[in-house]
Amino acid sequence: MDLFSEDERRVAEAVAGIAFGNPFLPERIALEKQALGLKFVAAGDVIVVRDGASYDELFPNVRELHRLAKALTADARQRLRSGHGVPEHDRSLYEDLVCYVLYNRHLSLVNEPIRKAMGSPRWGGPGEGWPAFRADFDSYFEIPGRTLLTRHRPEHLFAVFFQIARAFHAIFENFVGGSKPTSQLRAAVWQSIFTHDLRRYMRALYHHMVDIPTLITGPSGSGKELVARAVGQSLYTEFNPGKKGFAENRYSALNLSAFAPTLVEAELFGTVRGAFSGATDRAGWLEECGCPGPDRVNAIFLDEIGELDEAIQVKLLRVLQDRSFSRVGETSKVPRKFQGKVIAATNRDLAAAMCAGRFRPDFYYRLCADVIMTPALGDQLADRPEDLPDIVRYIIKRRVLRSESAGSEPLADEEIKSLLDEVVAWIGRHLKGAYPWPGNFRELEQCVRNLMIRNHYQPPGSAEPVAAVEAVEAFLGEVRDGSLTSAGLLGKYYAWVLSRTGTYVAASKQLGVDWRVVRKRIDLNFLQLLSKATGSASPSQSRA
Repeated sequence: MDLFSEDERRVAEAVAGIAFGNPFLPERIALEKQALGLKFVAAGDVIVVRDGASYDELFPNVRELHRLAKALTADARQRLRSGHGVPEHDRSLYEDLVCYVLYNRHLSLVNEPIRKAMGSPRWGGPGEGWPAFRADFDSYFEIPGRTLLTRHRPEHLFAVFFQIARAFHAIFENFVGGSKPTSQLRAAVWQSIFTHDLRRYMRALYHHMVDIPTLITGPSGSGKELVARAVGQSLYTEFNPGKKGFAENRYSALNLSAFAPTLVEAELFGTVRGAFSGATDRAGWLEECGCPGPDRVNAIFLDEIGELDEAIQVKLLRVLQDRSFSRVGETSKVPRKFQGKVIAATNRDLAAAMCAGRFRPDFYYRLCADVIMTPALGDQLADRPEDLPDIVRYIIKRRVLRSESAGSEPLADEEIKSLLDEVVAWIGRHLKGAYPWPGNFRELEQCVRNLMIRNHYQPPGSAEPVAAVEAVEAFLGEVRDGSLTSAGLLGKYYAWVLSRTGTYVAASKQLGVDWRVVRKRIDLNFLQLLSKATGSASPSQSRA
Protein backbone atom coordinates (compact mmCIF):
# COMPACT_ATOMS: atom_id res chain seq x y z
CA MET A 1 0.00 0.00 0.00
CA ASP A 2 1.31 3.43 -0.93
CA LEU A 3 1.37 5.95 1.92
CA PHE A 4 1.20 8.94 -0.42
CA SER A 5 -0.51 9.86 -3.65
CA GLU A 6 1.66 11.18 -6.47
CA ASP A 7 0.93 14.81 -5.55
CA GLU A 8 1.49 14.12 -1.86
CA ARG A 9 4.76 12.35 -2.59
CA ARG A 10 6.04 15.30 -4.63
CA VAL A 11 5.29 17.67 -1.75
CA ALA A 12 6.64 15.24 0.86
CA GLU A 13 9.93 14.84 -1.02
CA ALA A 14 10.33 18.62 -1.15
CA VAL A 15 9.71 18.95 2.61
CA ALA A 16 12.15 16.11 3.29
CA GLY A 17 14.73 17.91 1.17
CA ILE A 18 14.22 21.04 3.26
CA ALA A 19 14.51 19.06 6.51
CA PHE A 20 17.85 17.50 5.58
CA GLY A 21 19.32 20.17 3.30
CA ASN A 22 21.58 23.13 3.98
CA PRO A 23 19.20 25.94 5.02
CA PHE A 24 21.54 28.63 3.67
CA LEU A 25 21.82 27.42 0.09
CA PRO A 26 19.50 28.64 -2.72
CA GLU A 27 18.23 25.07 -3.14
CA ARG A 28 16.13 25.49 -0.01
CA ILE A 29 14.17 28.34 -1.59
CA ALA A 30 13.46 26.20 -4.65
CA LEU A 31 12.25 23.31 -2.47
CA GLU A 32 9.96 25.63 -0.49
CA LYS A 33 8.41 26.82 -3.74
CA GLN A 34 7.97 23.21 -4.92
CA ALA A 35 6.26 22.23 -1.66
CA LEU A 36 3.96 25.24 -1.28
CA GLY A 37 3.06 26.20 -4.84
CA LEU A 38 0.84 29.29 -4.82
CA LYS A 39 1.17 29.65 -1.04
CA PHE A 40 4.91 30.22 -1.32
CA VAL A 41 6.04 33.60 0.07
CA ALA A 42 8.92 35.00 -1.98
CA ALA A 43 11.64 36.69 0.10
CA GLY A 44 14.66 36.72 -2.20
CA ASP A 45 17.09 34.18 -3.65
CA VAL A 46 18.91 33.71 -0.33
CA ILE A 47 18.13 34.24 3.33
CA VAL A 48 18.75 37.82 4.45
CA VAL A 49 19.68 37.79 8.14
CA ARG A 50 18.83 41.03 9.92
CA ASP A 51 20.03 41.73 13.42
CA GLY A 52 17.34 40.74 15.90
CA ALA A 53 15.11 39.12 13.26
CA SER A 54 12.89 36.27 14.43
CA TYR A 55 12.91 32.73 13.04
CA ASP A 56 9.60 33.42 11.27
CA GLU A 57 10.98 36.57 9.66
CA LEU A 58 14.02 34.72 8.35
CA PHE A 59 11.93 31.78 7.12
CA PRO A 60 8.52 33.23 6.16
CA ASN A 61 7.30 29.89 4.79
CA VAL A 62 8.15 27.75 7.80
CA ARG A 63 4.70 27.89 9.45
CA GLU A 64 2.90 26.82 6.28
CA LEU A 65 5.49 24.11 5.66
CA HIS A 66 4.99 22.83 9.21
CA ARG A 67 1.21 22.80 8.79
CA LEU A 68 1.56 20.93 5.49
CA ALA A 69 4.01 18.39 6.96
CA LYS A 70 1.69 17.75 9.95
CA ALA A 71 -1.25 17.09 7.61
CA LEU A 72 0.80 14.69 5.48
CA THR A 73 2.13 12.76 8.48
CA ALA A 74 -1.33 12.57 10.08
CA ASP A 75 -2.84 11.05 6.95
CA ALA A 76 0.09 8.67 6.48
CA ARG A 77 -0.09 7.54 10.11
CA GLN A 78 -3.73 6.56 9.70
CA ARG A 79 -2.85 4.49 6.65
CA LEU A 80 -0.03 2.81 8.56
CA ARG A 81 -2.49 1.73 11.26
CA SER A 82 -4.40 -0.28 8.67
CA GLY A 83 -1.68 -2.92 8.92
CA HIS A 84 -0.86 -3.17 5.21
CA GLY A 85 2.76 -3.24 4.10
CA VAL A 86 4.24 -0.07 2.64
CA PRO A 87 7.12 0.47 0.19
CA GLU A 88 10.48 1.22 1.80
CA HIS A 89 10.70 4.58 0.03
CA ASP A 90 7.38 5.70 1.52
CA ARG A 91 8.39 4.50 4.98
CA SER A 92 11.62 6.53 4.76
CA LEU A 93 9.69 9.54 3.48
CA TYR A 94 7.29 9.28 6.43
CA GLU A 95 10.27 9.15 8.79
CA ASP A 96 11.76 12.32 7.23
CA LEU A 97 8.43 14.17 7.50
CA VAL A 98 8.08 13.24 11.16
CA CYS A 99 11.60 14.55 11.82
CA TYR A 100 10.63 17.87 10.26
CA VAL A 101 7.44 18.06 12.34
CA LEU A 102 9.17 17.13 15.59
CA TYR A 103 11.98 19.63 15.11
CA ASN A 104 9.68 22.55 14.37
CA ARG A 105 7.22 21.62 17.12
CA HIS A 106 9.93 21.38 19.78
CA LEU A 107 12.37 24.03 18.50
CA SER A 108 11.40 26.61 21.12
CA LEU A 109 11.84 24.04 23.88
CA VAL A 110 15.33 22.96 22.90
CA ASN A 111 16.28 26.54 21.98
CA GLU A 112 15.56 27.99 25.43
CA PRO A 113 18.76 26.75 27.12
CA ILE A 114 20.72 28.13 24.19
CA ARG A 115 19.51 31.67 24.80
CA LYS A 116 20.49 31.34 28.45
CA ALA A 117 23.93 29.87 27.96
CA MET A 118 25.26 30.80 24.50
CA GLY A 119 28.40 32.87 24.80
CA SER A 120 29.71 30.99 27.82
CA PRO A 121 32.78 28.85 27.02
CA ARG A 122 31.36 25.94 29.00
CA TRP A 123 27.74 25.00 28.78
CA GLY A 124 25.36 22.16 28.11
CA GLY A 125 21.57 22.29 28.40
CA PRO A 126 18.98 20.98 30.83
CA GLY A 127 16.76 19.28 28.25
CA GLU A 128 13.43 20.28 29.83
CA GLY A 129 11.65 19.47 26.58
CA TRP A 130 12.56 15.79 26.60
CA PRO A 131 9.31 14.29 28.06
CA ALA A 132 7.09 16.07 25.53
CA PHE A 133 9.45 15.21 22.70
CA ARG A 134 9.57 11.52 23.67
CA ALA A 135 5.79 11.33 23.87
CA ASP A 136 5.47 12.81 20.38
CA PHE A 137 8.19 10.52 19.04
CA ASP A 138 6.37 7.44 20.32
CA SER A 139 3.00 8.57 18.98
CA TYR A 140 4.39 8.88 15.46
CA PHE A 141 6.62 5.83 15.31
CA GLU A 142 5.12 3.19 17.62
CA ILE A 143 2.14 1.87 15.68
CA PRO A 144 0.30 -0.88 17.64
CA GLY A 145 1.16 -4.35 16.43
CA ARG A 146 3.98 -3.08 14.19
CA THR A 147 7.74 -2.88 14.57
CA LEU A 148 9.26 0.52 15.34
CA LEU A 149 8.90 2.62 12.18
CA THR A 150 12.20 4.48 12.49
CA ARG A 151 15.92 3.84 12.59
CA HIS A 152 16.45 6.86 14.86
CA ARG A 153 16.98 6.49 18.58
CA PRO A 154 14.82 9.15 20.27
CA GLU A 155 17.60 10.42 22.55
CA HIS A 156 19.97 10.70 19.57
CA LEU A 157 17.38 12.55 17.48
CA PHE A 158 16.76 14.93 20.37
CA ALA A 159 20.52 15.55 20.66
CA VAL A 160 20.80 16.30 16.93
CA PHE A 161 17.85 18.70 17.15
CA PHE A 162 19.54 20.48 20.04
CA GLN A 163 22.73 20.74 17.97
CA ILE A 164 20.83 22.10 14.96
CA ALA A 165 19.14 24.71 17.15
CA ARG A 166 22.52 25.77 18.56
CA ALA A 167 24.03 26.00 15.09
CA PHE A 168 21.12 28.13 13.86
CA HIS A 169 21.51 30.42 16.84
CA ALA A 170 25.29 30.77 16.40
CA ILE A 171 25.05 31.49 12.68
CA PHE A 172 22.13 33.94 12.94
CA GLU A 173 23.77 35.77 15.84
CA ASN A 174 27.10 36.31 14.12
CA PHE A 175 26.63 36.68 10.35
CA VAL A 176 24.12 39.33 9.30
CA GLY A 177 23.22 40.49 5.81
CA GLY A 178 22.18 38.92 2.54
CA SER A 179 25.17 39.41 0.22
CA LYS A 180 26.42 36.47 -1.80
CA PRO A 181 29.74 36.26 0.13
CA THR A 182 27.86 36.29 3.47
CA SER A 183 25.38 33.65 2.31
CA GLN A 184 28.23 31.44 1.13
CA LEU A 185 29.94 31.86 4.51
CA ARG A 186 26.80 30.79 6.41
CA ALA A 187 26.43 27.73 4.17
CA ALA A 188 30.12 26.85 4.66
CA VAL A 189 29.82 27.06 8.46
CA TRP A 190 26.74 24.79 8.35
CA GLN A 191 28.64 22.22 6.28
CA SER A 192 31.59 22.38 8.65
CA ILE A 193 29.25 21.36 11.46
CA PHE A 194 26.95 18.85 9.69
CA THR A 195 28.77 18.06 6.39
CA HIS A 196 26.89 18.33 3.10
CA ASP A 197 24.85 15.20 3.93
CA LEU A 198 22.86 15.58 7.14
CA ARG A 199 21.41 12.07 6.88
CA ARG A 200 24.85 10.48 6.81
CA TYR A 201 25.92 12.78 9.62
CA MET A 202 23.02 11.61 11.78
CA ARG A 203 23.64 7.95 10.95
CA ALA A 204 27.38 7.71 11.36
CA LEU A 205 29.46 10.91 11.46
CA TYR A 206 28.11 12.80 14.47
CA HIS A 207 30.81 11.44 16.81
CA HIS A 208 33.63 11.68 14.25
CA MET A 209 33.50 15.36 13.23
CA VAL A 210 35.42 16.27 16.38
CA ASP A 211 38.41 14.39 14.91
CA ILE A 212 38.50 16.59 11.78
CA PRO A 213 40.25 19.96 12.22
CA THR A 214 38.78 23.11 10.72
CA LEU A 215 41.02 25.73 9.13
CA ILE A 216 39.67 29.28 8.77
CA THR A 217 41.44 31.66 6.41
CA GLY A 218 40.73 35.24 5.44
CA PRO A 219 41.97 38.81 5.83
CA SER A 220 42.58 40.27 9.26
CA GLY A 221 39.43 41.59 10.91
CA SER A 222 37.04 39.59 8.70
CA GLY A 223 35.42 37.57 11.50
CA LYS A 224 37.45 34.36 11.69
CA GLU A 225 36.96 34.13 15.47
CA LEU A 226 33.18 34.37 15.01
CA VAL A 227 33.32 31.43 12.60
CA ALA A 228 35.45 29.45 15.05
CA ARG A 229 33.03 30.12 17.89
CA ALA A 230 30.03 29.12 15.77
CA VAL A 231 31.67 25.81 14.87
CA GLY A 232 33.17 25.16 18.31
CA GLN A 233 29.93 25.82 20.21
CA SER A 234 27.84 23.68 17.86
CA LEU A 235 29.42 20.27 18.41
CA TYR A 236 27.28 17.18 18.90
CA THR A 237 26.58 16.51 22.59
CA GLU A 238 25.04 13.31 23.93
CA PHE A 239 21.67 13.48 25.66
CA ASN A 240 21.19 11.42 28.82
CA PRO A 241 17.48 10.61 29.27
CA GLY A 242 18.00 9.52 32.86
CA LYS A 243 19.60 12.83 33.87
CA LYS A 244 17.53 14.79 31.34
CA GLY A 245 20.69 16.65 30.41
CA PHE A 246 23.18 17.10 27.63
CA ALA A 247 26.93 16.62 27.73
CA GLU A 248 28.93 19.79 28.20
CA ASN A 249 30.24 21.64 25.13
CA ARG A 250 33.49 23.38 26.11
CA TYR A 251 35.01 25.94 23.75
CA SER A 252 38.32 27.73 24.42
CA ALA A 253 40.27 30.22 22.31
CA LEU A 254 44.01 30.91 22.29
CA ASN A 255 45.72 33.64 20.28
CA LEU A 256 49.15 32.20 19.54
CA SER A 257 50.63 35.56 18.52
CA ALA A 258 49.96 36.90 22.03
CA PHE A 259 52.81 34.76 23.41
CA ALA A 260 56.53 35.02 22.85
CA PRO A 261 57.77 32.19 20.59
CA THR A 262 59.64 30.65 23.52
CA LEU A 263 56.43 30.45 25.58
CA VAL A 264 54.04 29.06 22.96
CA GLU A 265 55.13 25.46 23.47
CA ALA A 266 54.68 25.64 27.24
CA GLU A 267 51.29 27.32 26.92
CA LEU A 268 50.02 24.73 24.45
CA PHE A 269 51.43 21.52 25.89
CA GLY A 270 52.10 22.31 29.54
CA THR A 271 55.30 21.68 31.52
CA VAL A 272 56.79 19.39 34.14
CA ARG A 273 58.91 20.57 37.02
CA GLY A 274 62.53 21.05 36.01
CA ALA A 275 61.88 21.24 32.26
CA PHE A 276 63.57 24.65 32.32
CA SER A 277 64.36 27.28 34.90
CA GLY A 278 61.20 28.11 36.84
CA ALA A 279 59.08 25.39 35.21
CA THR A 280 56.41 23.74 37.36
CA ASP A 281 53.96 20.89 36.85
CA ARG A 282 51.29 22.68 34.85
CA ALA A 283 48.70 21.62 32.31
CA GLY A 284 48.69 23.40 28.96
CA TRP A 285 45.75 24.50 26.84
CA LEU A 286 45.56 21.22 24.95
CA GLU A 287 45.33 19.28 28.19
CA GLU A 288 42.77 21.63 29.72
CA CYS A 289 40.60 21.75 26.61
CA GLY A 290 40.97 18.37 25.00
CA CYS A 291 41.73 15.61 27.43
CA PRO A 292 39.06 13.00 28.12
CA GLY A 293 36.45 13.98 30.65
CA PRO A 294 33.02 12.76 31.71
CA ASP A 295 30.05 14.04 29.76
CA ARG A 296 31.79 16.73 27.73
CA VAL A 297 32.98 17.49 24.22
CA ASN A 298 35.68 20.10 23.71
CA ALA A 299 36.90 22.48 21.03
CA ILE A 300 40.04 24.61 21.04
CA PHE A 301 40.56 27.57 18.71
CA LEU A 302 44.18 28.34 17.78
CA ASP A 303 44.31 31.78 16.21
CA GLU A 304 47.28 32.95 14.10
CA ILE A 305 48.36 29.36 13.34
CA GLY A 306 50.51 30.69 10.49
CA GLU A 307 52.89 32.33 12.99
CA LEU A 308 54.04 29.07 14.63
CA ASP A 309 57.66 28.01 14.57
CA GLU A 310 58.42 24.80 12.69
CA ALA A 311 59.24 22.92 15.92
CA ILE A 312 55.75 23.66 17.31
CA GLN A 313 54.19 22.70 13.98
CA VAL A 314 55.83 19.27 14.32
CA LYS A 315 54.37 18.75 17.81
CA LEU A 316 50.91 19.89 16.72
CA LEU A 317 51.15 17.59 13.72
CA ARG A 318 51.40 14.71 16.17
CA VAL A 319 48.26 15.95 17.95
CA LEU A 320 46.32 16.03 14.69
CA GLN A 321 47.70 12.71 13.42
CA ASP A 322 47.88 10.53 16.55
CA ARG A 323 45.69 12.55 18.96
CA SER A 324 48.54 12.47 21.49
CA PHE A 325 51.08 14.84 23.05
CA SER A 326 53.48 15.24 25.97
CA ARG A 327 54.20 18.11 28.29
CA VAL A 328 57.45 20.02 27.82
CA GLY A 329 60.18 18.02 29.59
CA GLU A 330 58.00 14.95 30.11
CA THR A 331 59.81 11.61 29.79
CA SER A 332 56.91 9.18 30.20
CA LYS A 333 56.55 6.69 27.35
CA VAL A 334 52.76 6.88 27.64
CA PRO A 335 51.61 10.06 25.88
CA ARG A 336 48.62 12.11 26.95
CA LYS A 337 45.52 11.84 24.79
CA PHE A 338 43.78 14.74 23.09
CA GLN A 339 40.12 14.19 22.18
CA GLY A 340 38.96 17.67 21.28
CA LYS A 341 38.13 19.49 18.08
CA VAL A 342 40.96 21.68 16.73
CA ILE A 343 39.92 24.88 14.96
CA ALA A 344 42.74 27.00 13.54
CA ALA A 345 42.81 30.36 11.78
CA THR A 346 45.29 32.51 9.91
CA ASN A 347 45.37 35.55 7.66
CA ARG A 348 48.58 34.30 6.07
CA ASP A 349 48.81 32.90 2.55
CA LEU A 350 49.78 29.38 3.60
CA ALA A 351 50.54 28.30 0.04
CA ALA A 352 53.14 31.07 -0.23
CA ALA A 353 54.43 30.28 3.28
CA MET A 354 54.96 26.63 2.28
CA CYS A 355 56.83 27.67 -0.86
CA ALA A 356 59.02 29.94 1.26
CA GLY A 357 59.71 27.13 3.75
CA ARG A 358 57.95 28.87 6.66
CA PHE A 359 55.03 26.43 6.94
CA ARG A 360 55.35 22.65 6.83
CA PRO A 361 53.37 21.01 4.00
CA ASP A 362 52.65 17.92 6.13
CA PHE A 363 51.18 20.15 8.82
CA TYR A 364 49.05 22.00 6.26
CA TYR A 365 47.71 18.76 4.80
CA ARG A 366 46.60 17.69 8.26
CA LEU A 367 44.71 20.96 8.67
CA CYS A 368 43.07 21.39 5.28
CA ALA A 369 40.33 18.74 5.34
CA ASP A 370 37.77 21.44 6.19
CA VAL A 371 38.61 24.99 5.08
CA ILE A 372 36.37 28.02 5.54
CA MET A 373 37.29 31.35 3.93
CA THR A 374 35.91 34.52 5.47
CA PRO A 375 35.09 37.27 2.95
CA ALA A 376 36.31 40.85 3.25
CA LEU A 377 33.76 43.40 4.46
CA GLY A 378 34.33 45.46 1.34
CA ASP A 379 33.30 42.52 -0.85
CA GLN A 380 30.13 41.98 1.18
CA LEU A 381 29.07 45.62 0.95
CA ALA A 382 30.03 45.90 -2.73
CA ASP A 383 27.66 43.00 -3.46
CA ARG A 384 24.86 44.32 -1.24
CA PRO A 385 25.35 47.92 0.05
CA GLU A 386 21.97 47.86 1.83
CA ASP A 387 23.44 45.46 4.42
CA LEU A 388 25.41 48.31 6.03
CA PRO A 389 22.71 49.34 8.59
CA ASP A 390 22.30 45.75 9.84
CA ILE A 391 26.05 45.27 10.13
CA VAL A 392 26.46 48.59 11.98
CA ARG A 393 23.58 47.72 14.33
CA TYR A 394 25.23 44.39 15.10
CA ILE A 395 28.53 46.13 15.83
CA ILE A 396 26.89 48.73 18.09
CA LYS A 397 25.01 46.12 20.14
CA ARG A 398 27.68 43.46 20.45
CA ARG A 399 31.05 45.12 19.96
CA VAL A 400 31.01 48.85 20.61
CA LEU A 401 28.82 49.04 23.74
CA ARG A 402 28.87 45.65 25.43
CA SER A 403 26.89 46.35 28.57
CA GLU A 404 27.78 43.03 30.18
CA SER A 405 31.48 43.99 30.31
CA ALA A 406 30.70 47.09 32.38
CA GLY A 407 27.87 45.57 34.40
CA SER A 408 25.52 48.26 33.13
CA GLU A 409 22.06 48.16 31.65
CA PRO A 410 21.74 47.37 27.93
CA LEU A 411 21.60 50.39 25.65
CA ALA A 412 18.01 51.47 25.01
CA ASP A 413 16.63 50.69 21.56
CA GLU A 414 16.04 54.36 20.78
CA GLU A 415 19.69 55.16 21.59
CA ILE A 416 20.90 52.33 19.37
CA LYS A 417 18.71 53.61 16.54
CA SER A 418 19.89 57.20 17.03
CA LEU A 419 23.56 56.22 16.90
CA LEU A 420 22.90 53.83 14.00
CA ASP A 421 21.23 56.56 11.92
CA GLU A 422 24.09 58.98 12.58
CA VAL A 423 26.78 56.47 11.64
CA VAL A 424 25.09 55.25 8.46
CA ALA A 425 24.34 58.83 7.34
CA TRP A 426 27.92 59.95 7.99
CA ILE A 427 29.41 56.99 6.12
CA GLY A 428 27.03 57.63 3.23
CA ARG A 429 28.09 61.28 3.00
CA HIS A 430 31.82 60.93 3.49
CA LEU A 431 33.03 57.46 2.60
CA LYS A 432 30.49 56.65 -0.11
CA GLY A 433 29.61 53.14 -1.22
CA ALA A 434 32.94 52.42 -2.90
CA TYR A 435 35.07 52.61 0.26
CA PRO A 436 36.83 49.19 0.48
CA TRP A 437 37.13 48.94 4.30
CA PRO A 438 40.69 47.55 4.25
CA GLY A 439 40.52 46.87 8.00
CA ASN A 440 37.27 44.92 7.56
CA PHE A 441 34.91 44.61 10.55
CA ARG A 442 37.62 45.73 12.96
CA GLU A 443 37.95 49.02 11.07
CA LEU A 444 34.19 49.52 10.91
CA GLU A 445 34.00 48.92 14.65
CA GLN A 446 36.56 51.65 15.32
CA CYS A 447 34.85 53.92 12.79
CA VAL A 448 31.63 53.62 14.81
CA ARG A 449 33.50 54.44 18.02
CA ASN A 450 35.18 57.46 16.39
CA LEU A 451 31.85 58.78 15.17
CA MET A 452 30.21 58.19 18.55
CA ILE A 453 32.92 60.17 20.33
CA ARG A 454 34.00 62.82 17.80
CA ASN A 455 31.50 62.61 14.93
CA HIS A 456 34.51 62.16 12.68
CA TYR A 457 36.56 59.30 11.25
CA GLN A 458 39.79 59.52 9.27
CA PRO A 459 40.62 56.37 7.29
CA PRO A 460 44.38 55.71 7.29
CA GLY A 461 46.08 56.36 3.98
CA SER A 462 42.85 57.42 2.30
CA ALA A 463 43.21 58.75 -1.22
CA GLU A 464 40.60 61.41 -0.42
CA PRO A 465 40.66 61.95 3.36
CA VAL A 466 37.56 62.83 5.24
CA ALA A 467 38.73 66.37 6.09
CA ALA A 468 38.83 67.23 2.38
CA VAL A 469 35.37 65.77 1.87
CA GLU A 470 34.04 67.73 4.85
CA ALA A 471 35.54 70.97 3.51
CA VAL A 472 33.82 70.44 0.15
CA GLU A 473 30.56 69.45 1.90
CA ALA A 474 30.68 72.70 3.90
CA PHE A 475 31.26 74.64 0.68
CA LEU A 476 28.30 72.94 -0.99
CA GLY A 477 26.20 73.74 2.06
CA GLU A 478 27.04 77.42 1.65
CA VAL A 479 26.04 77.19 -2.00
CA ARG A 480 22.71 75.59 -1.11
CA ASP A 481 22.08 78.23 1.56
CA GLY A 482 22.95 81.07 -0.83
CA SER A 483 25.25 82.57 1.81
CA LEU A 484 28.26 83.22 -0.45
CA THR A 485 29.05 86.39 -2.37
CA SER A 486 29.97 85.99 -6.02
CA ALA A 487 33.63 86.58 -5.18
CA GLY A 488 33.48 84.00 -2.36
CA LEU A 489 31.76 81.48 -4.61
CA LEU A 490 34.34 81.85 -7.38
CA GLY A 491 37.28 81.87 -4.94
CA LYS A 492 36.32 78.59 -3.29
CA TYR A 493 35.34 76.94 -6.55
CA TYR A 494 38.64 77.95 -8.17
CA ALA A 495 40.50 76.55 -5.14
CA TRP A 496 38.62 73.26 -5.33
CA VAL A 497 39.37 72.84 -9.07
CA LEU A 498 43.03 73.76 -8.50
CA SER A 499 43.33 71.18 -5.69
CA ARG A 500 42.05 68.54 -8.11
CA THR A 501 44.11 69.49 -11.17
CA GLY A 502 47.41 70.36 -9.42
CA THR A 503 48.57 73.35 -11.49
CA TYR A 504 47.19 76.78 -12.41
CA VAL A 505 47.52 76.01 -16.11
CA ALA A 506 45.49 72.81 -15.82
CA ALA A 507 42.90 74.59 -13.64
CA SER A 508 42.63 77.50 -16.09
CA LYS A 509 41.98 75.09 -18.97
CA GLN A 510 39.18 73.40 -17.05
CA LEU A 511 37.67 76.73 -15.94
CA GLY A 512 38.04 78.44 -19.34
CA VAL A 513 39.87 81.48 -17.98
CA ASP A 514 43.45 82.75 -17.98
CA TRP A 515 45.67 81.17 -15.28
CA ARG A 516 46.38 84.67 -13.86
CA VAL A 517 42.66 85.11 -13.22
CA VAL A 518 42.66 81.87 -11.24
CA ARG A 519 45.63 83.02 -9.14
CA LYS A 520 44.05 86.42 -8.51
CA ARG A 521 40.60 85.23 -7.46
CA ILE A 522 41.43 82.00 -5.64
CA ASP A 523 40.51 81.58 -1.95
CA LEU A 524 43.95 80.73 -0.52
CA ASN A 525 42.60 79.75 2.92
CA PHE A 526 40.25 77.20 1.36
CA LEU A 527 43.07 75.96 -0.90
CA GLN A 528 45.35 75.50 2.12
CA LEU A 529 42.65 73.53 3.94
CA LEU A 530 42.17 71.21 0.97
CA SER A 531 45.94 70.78 0.53
CA LYS A 532 46.47 69.91 4.21
CA ALA A 533 43.54 67.52 4.21
CA THR A 534 44.85 65.59 1.24
CA GLY A 535 48.44 65.66 2.51
CA SER A 536 49.63 67.15 -0.79
CA ALA A 537 51.76 70.19 -1.41
CA SER A 538 50.08 73.42 -2.48
CA PRO A 539 49.79 73.59 -6.26
CA SER A 540 52.52 75.47 -8.03
CA GLN A 541 51.73 79.11 -8.74
CA SER A 542 53.74 78.97 -11.93
CA ARG A 543 52.15 78.38 -15.27
CA ALA A 544 53.79 74.98 -15.55
